[in-house]
Amino acid sequence: MSVSLRVAKKRRVEAPAAAFADPDDDVEPTLSTEEEDEQVQKLKDEGFEKAEGKEYSSAIRLWDMALKLRPQYAALHEMKAQVFLEVKQYWPAVQSATSATVAEPSWAPGFVTLARAQYNFGEPEEALKSMDEALRLEPSNEDALAEIGEIRMQVQHRKQENHHTRVPTIEPD
Repeated sequence: MSVSLRVAKKRRVEAPAAAFADPDDDVEPTLSTEEEDEQVQKLKDEGFEKAEGKEYSSAIRLWDMALKLRPQYAALHEMKAQVFLEVKQYWPAVQSATSATVAEPSWAPGFVTLARAQYNFGEPEEALKSMDEALRLEPSNEDALAEIGEIRMQVQHRKQENHHTRVPTIEPD
């Protein structure tokens, strides 16, 4: 028995670019700046309501949708960080708060939230730097003034621990 294989000629197939789009992407039609602003505000407000109702994952999802439209919106990043702190997800809180401070480097509340995230993540030295920056930007920031003392005490405590737990080194002759 003999089997013969037939090689098909390659044919060019035309397909629209949309055929290769990720179906999970929420592709929005192009909005005017005004419509985009309204949409971002709506998503921000809805997310805030969800967060107030302790529906944290819904809040994050809404804010992420708003951030797709306005990636440099510091307040959205900062609100996400607060929610992550609330659910004890400290690394995502640090990431979101850092995004807020990058987006708006002169906004003290972003640095306060970053300090809280860093402190809870176990980095009091970094938290102290962030809280100092918040106070440099806004010397009368009540949250920063109320919390910096605890951070300083933790930094001092860690310095003392490190001093007492240092392993002596032996120098070679």
